[in-house]
Amino acid sequence: MKFRPPRSPGPIRSAILLLFAGLFLSGCANLEPGAPVAAVTVSAASRFDVMDAIERVFNDAGYRISTRTFDSVTFDKEGTRMDRVLHGNWMGGEVVERARVVIVDRGSGRYRIRCTPQIVRDADDDSFEDAHRRMRLFSFHYSGLLRKVKQALR
Repeated sequence: MKFRPPRSPGPIRSAILLLFAGLFLSGCANLEPGAPVAAVTVSAASRFDVMDAIERVFNDAGYRISTRTFDSVTFDKEGTRMDRVLHGNWMGGEVVERARVVIVDRGSGRYRIRCTPQIVRDADDDSFEDAHRRMRLFSFHYSGLLRKVKQALR
């Protein structure tokens, strides 16, 4: 009787398995339009209740409201020293962490909240503002904030 060691998966099969594992572990938010880094579905009486809860949670976390529309709100927070190093404002220019939170009405009192972060150099400067999407598939920070919004609406 001959002993055969088990075959190892080929490089293509390993790459496909790794891709599916990455999509599975990163959550379904990446499959949504705009690829948010965090998303949650909440139940509320109105869109205004959802907006109020979002503003309270983000303000408590140190964010300030930059712009507000009917279906979204944008928050700004001063970037860290590491953000300044990574994103190129070494000469003392301002780097801002911006979070755009969008509310989508799903009907029957259910709302989908999606958060997309950006890094902005020279924020609030009409001619030189430079916004870049943060390259993340998932964010524990923003997911935690959206979970707090969901808890506030219960």
